Amino acid sequence: VRHADPVTFKVLGYGYAKDRNHVYSEGKVLPYVDPEPFRVSGNFALQDRPGPERPGGPSGHRGERPDVVRVHRERYDAYTVKDDVVFYGAHAIPSATARDFKDHGFGYGSDSFRVYFCGQLIDGASSLRFEVISEGYAKNAFEVFFGDKEIEGARPSSFTILKDGYSKDAFDVFYLNEETDASTMKFTVLSDGYAKDSFNIYFCGKEIEGASVSSFTILPDGYSKDYDSVYYLGLEVKDADSDSFRVMGNGYAADSERRYYQGVPVNQY
Repeated sequence: VRHADPVTFKVLGYGYAKDRNHVYSEGKVLPYVDPEPFRVSGNFALQDRPGPERPGGPSGHRGERPDVVRVHRERYDAYTVKDDVVFYGAHAIPSATARDFKDHGFGYGSDSFRVYFCGQLIDGASSLRFEVISEGYAKNAFEVFFGDKEIEGARPSSFTILKDGYSKDAFDVFYLNEETDASTMKFTVLSDGYAKDSFNIYFCGKEIEGASVSSFTILPDGYSKDYDSVYYLGLEVKDADSDSFRVMGNGYAADSERRYYQGVPVNQY
């Protein structure tokens, strides 16, 4: 795993690992995930609480970091019917109708009227023309879902999954279950949570204010830069010099004047 800290690196299982700086899935950094509370429990990998905010001011960042908590399912239990009762794994689902219940895979199930995800009723979701698109995504005649959440405004007829949590329909771009401000015109997913359209750069669905599309470059360890500015996890690193900025590894970076750790100045030369 590139730039991982060998002293604190720990394999958690199910493709996850962490060190003192980052959490990794299949060798890639998970943006915004705080390694300290992150754990693997059963078939889930989860963060017990959102990572700390990095407000503008003395920390060196401008703006507030959105709280992003990723929950990833590594495998799903099956729905079964026993004695006219529907079960998800070992848990009974009293509201489900057994005679016409269908297991769609990836945690989704439905009867004639209702839809379930991992055994939990999806409030208000209709089973009319319900189908799973791929892992984590499903749709019916009227709505599109990410997990158990409706992607509000998404149009099932033109919905397309991209990668790294991004998706789109004929008119809008989405990140996980939320609509973004991105334009579908020339929208491109880059890597490590970054994407762009004709006018702006985005990180985890949020616009990086002022970032130049033509000169934007993704660097290791969550850093990026354009001709004028440096960014860490989508937020500007105040006063960092783009020309001399270089990533040293394990969250550390430097320019001609300062050193940084996870985007925050730690000392001056």
